[in-house]
Amino acid sequence: MRISVLTAYGNELTTLDADPSWTKVDICSRIRELSAAQSQEARILYGNMELSGEATLLGINALEGSQLQLVLDSGGLREVLTACADKSAQVFCPEVNESILSFDGHTAGVNLAVFSPDGTQVLTASRDRTAKVWNTESGDCVLTLEGHTLGLNSAVFSLDGKQILTASDDTTAKLWDAVSGECVHTFNGHTQYVLSAVFSPGGSEVLTASHDGLAKLWNPNTGECLRTFEGHESGVFTAVFSSDGAKIVTASSDCSAKVWRVETGECLRTLEGHLECVLAAVFSPDDSKVLTCSDDNDTRIWNIENGRCIRTFQGHSSGVNSALYSADGSQVLTASGDRTAKLWSTDTGECLRTWDHRDSVSSAVFAPTLRPTRPHKSQNPTQTKTEDAASEAKPQGFLRQLSRCGVAQSCACALM
Repeated sequence: MRISVLTAYGNELTTLDADPSWTKVDICSRIRELSAAQSQEARILYGNMELSGEATLLGINALEGSQLQLVLDSGGLREVLTACADKSAQVFCPEVNESILSFDGHTAGVNLAVFSPDGTQVLTASRDRTAKVWNTESGDCVLTLEGHTLGLNSAVFSLDGKQILTASDDTTAKLWDAVSGECVHTFNGHTQYVLSAVFSPGGSEVLTASHDGLAKLWNPNTGECLRTFEGHESGVFTAVFSSDGAKIVTASSDCSAKVWRVETGECLRTLEGHLECVLAAVFSPDDSKVLTCSDDNDTRIWNIENGRCIRTFQGHSSGVNSALYSADGSQVLTASGDRTAKLWSTDTGECLRTWDHRDSVSSAVFAPTLRPTRPHKSQNPTQTKTEDAASEAKPQGFLRQLSRCGVAQSCACALM
């Protein structure tokens, strides 16, 4: 019997000829031989039955023309969203080195791509002077923000998803209504490119970083500058808050990152060791460490208390443009000019996954949750009511958490 293996998104992963005597081991082994899947574990389901142990396809009554569901355990990995110099943003599944969805429509490179808080939209910032909002279910552009006079370097949603903050080479940051696309405020005060802009954890403040060597804190309601963080010897690429909003960390072309106290503007720690520009810096989930990435091709973890580097991730062959932690801090995700995004183990420094691109990768972020599978309806008249109900269940947006406990990605196997 001929088997087509499909991802949860309808993309064909591989096809193979299966023998009715095949067991789970036979099927999984063959799939790994013929595809780029990197799964370590899998469950194979047929209706309310599971192909496990010594059970065969014939033994679970899998008939010609019926369907199986292959559930791959990706170890808790999430989908990854990347921004690329090829003018696109792409979603990659955790198991396969292939794009499962592409957001195309910009006329110049995309510098940053992020999800909305609920995962139903993607926001992109481009060198073409616009930011775009995309529907993650259809891939369609639903809103274009126009008003900056030079290329955009970043764009982010507010915590409630109702506003968007952008940063541009035109020396300004802008606050937008995420529904109407109307510009609410323009933040003026930097004298050179604004390279990043973010909201504070509570949304009550805005933080910008500029090529003028400064980071600035703003009131988003009035556009008033509340504080300036001055101390770097050259441009500041990024500035972000700690999870409690009490500190910020800045990354600079002076090859250093600095940790600051928000309330006073005092520099608490300077992290030095990179050989080239530090392109981004973020706090660990518990705020005890800082993760930096650099034009020297390396990504590093630093202890804030003593300023020492405690881990270096090496493997990229070009500058690392972005780096961030997974929510539990166990993994690090990087994006590089070498046309790849990579996933690393925080504990060992080992590279766990690599996703290839056509051009330089500007940014990479984890998806909030994963989209559920909508199984294909079986033509087998013995299909259970439970399976019918599952196939009719409608996902709440592109990235709703899978209902199966411990499942990280699903694929549908059609027996043809």
